Amino acid sequence: MGRWAQAQRRGSPGIKIALMTKVELIDPTILSVQWNTPVDVNALTANNFVTQPSSTHASSLAQISPQRMFATMQAEVEDDTSLQYVGNLTGIATPQDVQIT
Repeated sequence: MGRWAQAQRRGSPGIKIALMTKVELIDPTILSVQWNTPVDVNALTANNFVTQPSSTHASSLAQISPQRMFATMQAEVEDDTSLQYVGNLTGIATPQDVQIT
């Protein structure tokens, strides 16, 4: 078992799993994503963010604040209902599926 799994199982203080808490459509191709803890957008891969049901992937990510980012999608996503994150970064829960408001 790796260190991360052990830390999570033991409930080690100071380790917080990043979760998307709110996803808002702010433009037909731009989503605002709020996190429960600071996330470094430079460590994320845009292609790991995809809307459903259209399966439209993000083409770029922009840091707005430590806990907020914009995801620019490859096409309009006005009719989509959720944003999914499926990646492999330590400290970020995966998979995640959050309703778009």
